[in-house]
Amino acid sequence: MSEYSVKVIIATHKKFDSYGAPKHIYKNSDAMLIPIFKANGAAVASVVAETTIAVIQLVLVRNELDGIQVLKLLPKYLISGGVMLASLLWLNQYLKKNILDTILMIVLGASVYLIILFFLKDKFLIENAKLALNKVIRRRKEQ
Repeated sequence: MSEYSVKVIIATHKKFDSYGAPKHIYKNSDAMLIPIFKANGAAVASVVAETTIAVIQLVLVRNELDGIQVLKLLPKYLISGGVMLASLLWLNQYLKKNILDTILMIVLGASVYLIILFFLKDKFLIENAKLALNKVIRRRKEQ
Protein backbone atom coordinates (compact mmCIF):
# COMPACT_ATOMS: atom_id res chain seq x y z
CA MET A 1 0.00 0.00 0.00
CA SER A 2 1.41 3.39 -0.95
CA GLU A 3 2.11 6.20 1.50
CA TYR A 4 -0.72 8.18 -0.13
CA SER A 5 -3.14 5.31 0.51
CA VAL A 6 -2.18 5.29 4.18
CA LYS A 7 -2.75 9.06 4.38
CA VAL A 8 -6.17 8.64 2.76
CA ILE A 9 -7.12 5.97 5.31
CA ILE A 10 -5.92 8.13 8.21
CA ALA A 11 -7.71 11.25 6.89
CA THR A 12 -11.00 9.51 6.20
CA HIS A 13 -10.93 6.83 8.91
CA LYS A 14 -12.06 4.44 6.16
CA LYS A 15 -10.15 1.33 5.27
CA PHE A 16 -10.01 0.73 1.57
CA ASP A 17 -7.82 -1.64 -0.35
CA SER A 18 -6.74 0.74 -3.10
CA TYR A 19 -4.51 -1.99 -4.45
CA GLY A 20 -6.92 -4.91 -4.93
CA ALA A 21 -9.44 -3.75 -7.53
CA PRO A 22 -6.98 -1.84 -9.73
CA LYS A 23 -4.60 -4.79 -9.54
CA HIS A 24 -7.23 -6.91 -11.27
CA ILE A 25 -7.87 -4.19 -13.84
CA TYR A 26 -4.11 -4.04 -14.45
CA LYS A 27 -3.78 -7.82 -14.77
CA ASN A 28 -6.70 -8.06 -17.19
CA SER A 29 -5.61 -5.12 -19.33
CA ASP A 30 -2.05 -6.43 -19.23
CA ALA A 31 -3.20 -9.80 -20.55
CA MET A 32 -5.00 -8.09 -23.43
CA LEU A 33 -2.58 -5.29 -24.28
CA ILE A 34 0.92 -6.77 -23.90
CA PRO A 35 0.58 -9.53 -26.52
CA ILE A 36 -0.60 -6.96 -29.06
CA PHE A 37 1.25 -3.76 -28.14
CA LYS A 38 4.26 -5.10 -26.14
CA ALA A 39 5.87 -2.38 -23.95
CA ASN A 40 3.33 0.24 -24.98
CA GLY A 41 0.54 -2.11 -23.85
CA ALA A 42 2.21 -2.53 -20.46
CA ALA A 43 2.52 1.25 -20.14
CA VAL A 44 -1.15 1.78 -20.98
CA ALA A 45 -2.20 -0.92 -18.51
CA SER A 46 -0.13 0.75 -15.79
CA VAL A 47 -1.66 4.15 -16.49
CA VAL A 48 -5.18 2.67 -16.42
CA ALA A 49 -4.52 0.97 -13.07
CA GLU A 50 -2.92 4.04 -11.48
CA THR A 51 -5.69 6.31 -12.76
CA THR A 52 -8.28 3.94 -11.32
CA ILE A 53 -6.55 4.07 -7.93
CA ALA A 54 -6.36 7.88 -8.03
CA VAL A 55 -10.04 8.26 -8.96
CA ILE A 56 -11.17 5.84 -6.23
CA GLN A 57 -9.06 7.65 -3.64
CA LEU A 58 -10.36 11.04 -4.75
CA VAL A 59 -13.93 9.77 -4.38
CA LEU A 60 -13.11 8.55 -0.86
CA VAL A 61 -11.64 11.88 0.26
CA ARG A 62 -14.05 14.17 -1.58
CA ASN A 63 -15.51 15.41 1.71
CA GLU A 64 -12.08 16.03 3.25
CA LEU A 65 -10.60 17.99 0.33
CA ASP A 66 -11.53 21.42 -0.95
CA GLY A 67 -12.01 20.88 -4.68
CA ILE A 68 -11.24 24.50 -5.52
CA GLN A 69 -7.90 24.33 -3.67
CA VAL A 70 -6.97 21.15 -5.53
CA LEU A 71 -7.85 22.74 -8.88
CA LYS A 72 -5.72 25.80 -8.05
CA LEU A 73 -2.68 23.51 -7.74
CA LEU A 74 -3.32 21.74 -11.03
CA PRO A 75 -1.69 24.27 -13.44
CA LYS A 76 1.73 23.94 -11.77
CA TYR A 77 1.72 20.18 -12.24
CA LEU A 78 0.39 20.39 -15.79
CA ILE A 79 3.08 22.93 -16.74
CA SER A 80 5.82 20.81 -15.13
CA GLY A 81 4.53 17.67 -16.82
CA GLY A 82 4.27 19.42 -20.18
CA VAL A 83 7.82 20.78 -20.02
CA MET A 84 9.07 17.34 -18.96
CA LEU A 85 7.22 15.68 -21.84
CA ALA A 86 8.56 18.19 -24.38
CA SER A 87 12.13 17.77 -23.15
CA LEU A 88 11.90 13.97 -23.24
CA LEU A 89 10.34 13.93 -26.71
CA TRP A 90 13.15 16.18 -27.95
CA LEU A 91 15.85 14.07 -26.27
CA ASN A 92 14.34 10.81 -27.52
CA GLN A 93 15.18 11.81 -31.11
CA TYR A 94 18.89 11.57 -30.32
CA LEU A 95 19.00 8.47 -28.13
CA LYS A 96 19.21 4.78 -28.90
CA LYS A 97 16.78 2.28 -27.43
CA ASN A 98 18.91 0.76 -24.68
CA ILE A 99 18.88 0.55 -20.89
CA LEU A 100 21.39 3.36 -20.30
CA ASP A 101 19.44 5.79 -22.43
CA THR A 102 16.24 4.76 -20.66
CA ILE A 103 17.86 5.46 -17.28
CA LEU A 104 19.09 8.81 -18.61
CA MET A 105 15.57 9.72 -19.71
CA ILE A 106 14.11 8.76 -16.31
CA VAL A 107 16.68 10.86 -14.44
CA LEU A 108 16.34 13.79 -16.82
CA GLY A 109 12.53 13.64 -16.79
CA ALA A 110 12.35 13.60 -13.00
CA SER A 111 14.93 16.39 -12.75
CA VAL A 112 13.13 18.65 -15.23
CA TYR A 113 9.79 18.03 -13.50
CA LEU A 114 11.15 18.86 -10.04
CA ILE A 115 13.15 21.89 -11.22
CA ILE A 116 10.09 23.38 -12.93
CA LEU A 117 7.99 22.78 -9.80
CA PHE A 118 10.72 24.48 -7.74
CA PHE A 119 10.72 27.53 -10.02
CA LEU A 120 6.92 27.61 -9.85
CA LYS A 121 7.31 27.68 -6.04
CA ASP A 122 5.32 24.51 -5.38
CA LYS A 123 4.69 24.58 -1.63
CA PHE A 124 4.52 20.77 -1.25
CA LEU A 125 7.88 20.25 -2.99
CA ILE A 126 9.62 23.05 -1.12
CA GLU A 127 8.33 21.95 2.30
CA ASN A 128 9.40 18.35 1.72
CA ALA A 129 12.79 19.41 0.34
CA LYS A 130 13.37 21.47 3.50
CA LEU A 131 12.38 18.51 5.69
CA ALA A 132 14.77 16.21 3.81
CA LEU A 133 17.63 18.73 4.01
CA ASN A 134 17.08 19.27 7.73
CA LYS A 135 17.14 15.51 8.27
CA VAL A 136 20.45 15.20 6.38
CA ILE A 137 21.94 18.12 8.33
CA ARG A 138 20.86 16.59 11.67
CA ARG A 139 22.42 13.24 10.75
CA ARG A 140 25.68 14.93 9.76
CA LYS A 141 25.79 16.79 13.08
CA GLU A 142 25.19 13.53 14.97
CA GLN A 143 28.22 11.87 13.34
